[in-house]
Amino acid sequence: MTQRIGQSRRPSTQPASDATPSSSARGPVGQGRHVVRQGECVSSIAHQRGLDPKQVWDHADNAELRERRGDPSMLLPGDRLALPEPRERTSFSISPGGTHTFKATIPSHEIKLELKDGSEPRRNKRCTLVIDGVTSETTTNAQGILELRIRASTRYGTLTIHEEKHGHTFDETFRLDFGGLDPATEVSGVQSRLRSLGFNVGPVDGELGPRTREALEHFQRKNDLSVTGEPDQATQDKLVELFGA
Repeated sequence: MTQRIGQSRRPSTQPASDATPSSSARGPVGQGRHVVRQGECVSSIAHQRGLDPKQVWDHADNAELRERRGDPSMLLPGDRLALPEPRERTSFSISPGGTHTFKATIPSHEIKLELKDGSEPRRNKRCTLVIDGVTSETTTNAQGILELRIRASTRYGTLTIHEEKHGHTFDETFRLDFGGLDPATEVSGVQSRLRSLGFNVGPVDGELGPRTREALEHFQRKNDLSVTGEPDQATQDKLVELFGA
């Protein structure tokens, strides 16, 4: 799945899935002891505690959370996550003076970013990424897509697009907030997706104010939806379809 960056200056990204959450209720859910903070997902929480993300997500006490969120990467700050008991750590006996080799697997996510200028893909654009303090150079493909892999613990990065026009280079920089995207059932999640798709919602504050309603109407009109100014189910589904998460 891909996530799309329009004209917004601060797009949020999150590993995507095909699940569509229910909009039957809003606000935090769950009965577990761990209270989710902004930017956390099941993988990052499990990684910090040496747990298997699938085991955490499938925990019997997380049934309500699974039903409401539908996706282990789409948690809302304040959700409560149940955690299984930590696995017993493996120990090794080693002898002094010997040579020992150990391998560690670092949990990671694959992210796809689709860059657009309006409705046009930003094809073959030279880009600079800075993630976890590491700078890398890359180029969008013919569909305007960048593919990258990040650690489960990664929270922020920057993406600079180098646009060549009339012999001059113009740099456009976006901040990437990995794990900073709320579920589409929440007003804040709707705002983040609209903003990343290029609609002016004002601040992402979780309030359904005049600017957010106007952006919703613009989005609904553009996508042949009923123009209500409300984040109804059809609008949420379309946002998830277009944004990719």
